[in-house]
Amino acid sequence: MYSNHKGMPKNIAFKLTGSEINSDNLIYSTFKELWDSPQSFQDSRDKFVSTYLMKRLIYN
Repeated sequence: MYSNHKGMPKNIAFKLTGSEINSDNLIYSTFKELWDSPQSFQDSRDKFVSTYLMKRLIYN
């Protein structure tokens, strides 16, 4: 899943954090959250995983 959805979140995470290391940590925690709790995506009203990930990334 990561390889399918890493492009845009990586760019946004870098813009939010201004650091490669911090953006990687933010992306990791966002994907881990989804991996640990897939029900959170199903409970959301998002139609696409990419939309869900972007929201979690920005509002995390």
